[in-house]
Amino acid sequence: SNVGNMGGVGIFSDTGSYTIDLDIVGNVMASVGLTGTSDVNGGIVLGATSNINLRISENVVETVGLNAQANPAIGIAVTSASDVRVTGNRVVDVGPTGPVTFGFGIALLIILGRVDVVDNEVRRSTTPPPGGDASPWSALIIAAQGNVTVPGNVLEAFGSLPAAVIPLAKSCLFTDNQC
Repeated sequence: SNVGNMGGVGIFSDTGSYTIDLDIVGNVMASVGLTGTSDVNGGIVLGATSNINLRISENVVETVGLNAQANPAIGIAVTSASDVRVTGNRVVDVGPTGPVTFGFGIALLIILGRVDVVDNEVRRSTTPPPGGDASPWSALIIAAQGNVTVPGNVLEAFGSLPAAVIPLAKSCLFTDNQC
């Protein structure tokens, strides 16, 4: 499916909902979060829910929250889940190229069990400004208490945070990534 020119989030689940064996596959979300006034401006945002066995793959999320200086812009965000696989997604042009409050390309927070983030392309901007800025922006953050595997991704970020942040993991294999 194609979603475009939206003021809010492309795909969204609200607080209190739950999913089991959810596959979000093959979607195109272009120009979402245009108003920049949502609490979170994002392509795929699964809020504080219970997601079990979640797969997000082969999606295109681009031009997200370009006017979101005051509120976060996030390409793909998952909060409160178990066993998550994010693979083969293209997440580009997330947030404005100027200063932002904070933002992430892919944010996986409060995750239990296994996390696989494989073969994704994540770029804050397809054409970064020459000097960058000091905004807190990261291509990938994973806050998981389990085994984390992160191979073969392109993770481009500019700002004050590292391209990838992975605290708390029980074990982590981070290999063959371009940062």
